[in-house]
Amino acid sequence: MMRLADTDIRVLDRGLPGAGTAGFFLSSDWLGTTVRTAPEEASLTLLEIDGRVGALLGHRRTTRHRVLPVRQWFLNETGHPVFDRVALEYNGLAGLAENTDGTRAALHWLLHNLPDADELVVRNATAATAAALRCAAADAGWAVRCTNRAPSSVLDLEPLRTDGRDALVRLGKNTRAAIRRSIRLYEADGPIRVHRAESVAEALAWFDCLAALHVASWQGRATHNAFTNRWFHPFHQTLIATAHPHGYVDLLRISAGDRVIGYLYNFSVDGWTMAYQAGLAPAPDNRWKPGLVCHSAAIDYCTARGDRLYDFLAGPARYKRSLSNREIPMQSLVAFAPRWHLRLEDAARRLKTKLRKTGALSRGDARPVGHEDHPGAKNQ
Repeated sequence: MMRLADTDIRVLDRGLPGAGTAGFFLSSDWLGTTVRTAPEEASLTLLEIDGRVGALLGHRRTTRHRVLPVRQWFLNETGHPVFDRVALEYNGLAGLAENTDGTRAALHWLLHNLPDADELVVRNATAATAAALRCAAADAGWAVRCTNRAPSSVLDLEPLRTDGRDALVRLGKNTRAAIRRSIRLYEADGPIRVHRAESVAEALAWFDCLAALHVASWQGRATHNAFTNRWFHPFHQTLIATAHPHGYVDLLRISAGDRVIGYLYNFSVDGWTMAYQAGLAPAPDNRWKPGLVCHSAAIDYCTARGDRLYDFLAGPARYKRSLSNREIPMQSLVAFAPRWHLRLEDAARRLKTKLRKTGALSRGDARPVGHEDHPGAKNQ
């Protein structure tokens, strides 16, 4: 049995599976924090499946191209284009991540029962969720378009633990040599150590240090840093206070003697560590590689702890591909109802893409068409 219900934080906390069952981004920790810190104007609804919360749904009305009204629903996001840059990943239905049939049935029900629905936006969906949405949409007479593909880069830790190797073993000879040289430079101040914040208070203090270093390192760049989003810092302060007592948050300080190299903000559930954000101390010159040194040290720390995976999450950064050994696919999708104006817009979008591929249209002539096209912002 499925139904839509008003958002009640008590119901959300009680009705959502824990991170060990649902995955961190679909847990009461993450989605509860979303509800607690969302902008006042956000319109939120709960999807209940057999008496348990299956998803958080955001709703908004927008106008595209100045004349096209669109009523959008968002799976596990608020629909607020800035707030949602906190960048949820591994999106799906809580407790149904591996149940494709159950996910398909729930999404099919949603497409038939969401009030005032022109689109259902599902960003950073898992492969199972994406497949289920396409099937559900086809059954309901809706269409689906993909707005972004952003695989997550993952390193399996078991081979490192079995063979007694470190995180640098997969790198090319020159890159590995450069990082080892950087490690030696840092070790002039003392051995490199990884410390995990032991309390919520310490974790919050280290997160503030991470934020200061992150903001400083992004000054002068063409793109905004993650903390430019005014909701980003309070969201994660609330998340840390909620999830750290459960053991799901790792605030790591990597240092050499008294020198702080950087801070890492990771999530960790059942041996799966996800590297979400970093703040790195400025380096004297380009011989010093604080980011790679921090992640290499964290990988060794997680390997020794018995973790299974070190996940760099989605994003195009080169170091993620260098340090990982496989990818987990994710894609952002928009299911849209059989409305003539939406089909016309989709046809125009396809034509624009075709013209761009043939060189008849420059990339600068193509503009984003809505919130669903935003890739998120949690630059590391």
